[in-house]
Amino acid sequence: MTALSLTALVGFTGLGIEATQWYNEKRSIQAASDDAALSAAVAYSQGNTSGYNVEAKSVAGSDGFVDGTSNVTVTVNKPPASGPYASNASAIQVIIVAPATPVLSRMFIGDFNISASSVAIPYSPSANGCVLALNGAAAGAGTLSGTTTITLNNCSFDVNSKSGSALVMNGNSSLTASDVIIGGGDSISNNS
Repeated sequence: MTALSLTALVGFTGLGIEATQWYNEKRSIQAASDDAALSAAVAYSQGNTSGYNVEAKSVAGSDGFVDGTSNVTVTVNKPPASGPYASNASAIQVIIVAPATPVLSRMFIGDFNISASSVAIPYSPSANGCVLALNGAAAGAGTLSGTTTITLNNCSFDVNSKSGSALVMNGNSSLTASDVIIGGGDSISNNS
């Protein structure tokens, strides 16, 4: 009875340890897929309309997921083959599939694949950036208050911050630009 219980205990312990490893691997694959899709979209928006897929596979490879090596597949689809952006002809989808082989929990489960998918849409701003707030995390990285009026002709106003209130406008402030590009969110109040 003890021998049978010990075998099950070792198996479940192995499953727990390996599940943690698979979770970390899933996060790595998702990050690589995100990087690859973003790089492909940037390449495409910069005019590389035939080599964006090579760019995506190269970035995935630099993140440790080389297409065709160790049963890893990196697929680049434009438009996406599935998901909510499947009908968007501009969107680029990167799917990475990598094998997972159980070791300690082999008696409970067999080999399986871990996969991740990411979609990015190439963006070409209509104008060059004239104002750029570089702080990547600050709330209010771009702030207009009081009676501030900014008019940017053929120019964009860019805020790099990922904060929920990256752009803050209050009072009677006004912003006119070709594009307003915000990494995070905005907080616009009063008569702004």
